[in-house]
Amino acid sequence: MSIADYFLSSDFRRANYGERKGSSWGFNQRTFVIALIAIITFMLSMSFGLRAQGDVGLNFQNGAKLLIWVALVNWALFEWRVILPTLMQPAGYLLCFIGIYAACSALWSPVPLYTLGSALGWLAYIGLACLAVKYVEVDVVLATIFWSLFSFIAVSFALAFVMPDTVWMPPSDVENVFRFVGLTDHPNNFGHFSGLYLVFTMACVSRKIISTKWALFHGLIGLTALGLSGDRTIAFVLLLITILVAMRYSVIARYIAFGVAIPLTIVFFLYAAGVGPDLQSFMESMSRTGNASEIMTLTGRTEIWSAAIDRIFEKPIFGWGFNGTEQLMLSSAPLRFYGNPVNAHEMYLQIALSLGVVGLLPSIVLVALPIHAYFHNPKFYRDIILGLILLNGLTEADIFATPVLSGFVAFWLLLLDGAPSPSFAYHEEA
Repeated sequence: MSIADYFLSSDFRRANYGERKGSSWGFNQRTFVIALIAIITFMLSMSFGLRAQGDVGLNFQNGAKLLIWVALVNWALFEWRVILPTLMQPAGYLLCFIGIYAACSALWSPVPLYTLGSALGWLAYIGLACLAVKYVEVDVVLATIFWSLFSFIAVSFALAFVMPDTVWMPPSDVENVFRFVGLTDHPNNFGHFSGLYLVFTMACVSRKIISTKWALFHGLIGLTALGLSGDRTIAFVLLLITILVAMRYSVIARYIAFGVAIPLTIVFFLYAAGVGPDLQSFMESMSRTGNASEIMTLTGRTEIWSAAIDRIFEKPIFGWGFNGTEQLMLSSAPLRFYGNPVNAHEMYLQIALSLGVVGLLPSIVLVALPIHAYFHNPKFYRDIILGLILLNGLTEADIFATPVLSGFVAFWLLLLDGAPSPSFAYHEEA
């Protein structure tokens, strides 16, 4: 008998807690987990105003997050015997190590309370992911997040008719068009939720949670939301992960991809040799500012990556403190950066900046787990969702910065793969 099986066994339960009487608590636990997932997806994704860059003080928005995180950590500690078996797998060990080390990094962080709060959020979402694995069916979790994202986007659209000034970002010195922000504080954030909504639509239709007809309807809504946000990065990532997953599951898709790759490779080598028309005017037309450098530098990301690398080399081993680098990056950001330079805009650079090599190495192994599973144990819903999150992490800090919805989703999917059989707390008492 493995250690995980022993923790789940009736012998362990009787030895440590005595016989448990039948009650409705199991149902309530399941209901609470579902409600919390909906709250995190909808309520905690809302923004009540764009905070000043580098401001890490307590306000209503992050205060609400902190209260929920504290409650989740306490619930997870109370349910330790239920969630412990789920954590006893490679993903669980890595997530817990990063979370505990992130909390310890508050000792040397320039903003220790903010770092501690962010680490608390990381640990809270680990706890909720474990509770979701133990108490809630996979399809129910997928449906809860899917319908919450749909509600989030639908309410955002409704506000466009009631309070249009609050959901549109007007043109500025770095934007030449109106972009839709919805209930978020930035169009790229709304675009990110639109991307998640689309992959959850694909996941739900693959699991027959929704019909193909309704999937087309939701797909149209998601694509409309993504188009209004103007987020080109998530659009490209969505296209790429759709192609990669299609190639994994369809031989026809592999042939098509191979056929397209050949002429693209030829074109690439021709341009590398200096053969072909000048793309300067094309890139200028594609950019929002009219500058080709915006495209060449990925809207300034390459320059902020360079600034982040310089800071990483200043504290390469232990880092600057988990998510405590906003002011540091603001002081280092190049003037030509077109976004919000509060993080490295690349999750692997961000974790190296925050936690140094000590945090980077387990993070790389953590990311390698779903990549290995993609080749050796494919699951469509996991591959399409986690693939979007991880590929988006190439251009955004995502799960390795402030704890957000995509972090919880990634933790849940990672822990779900290696989880033991369902816990006695929910099934044995029935």
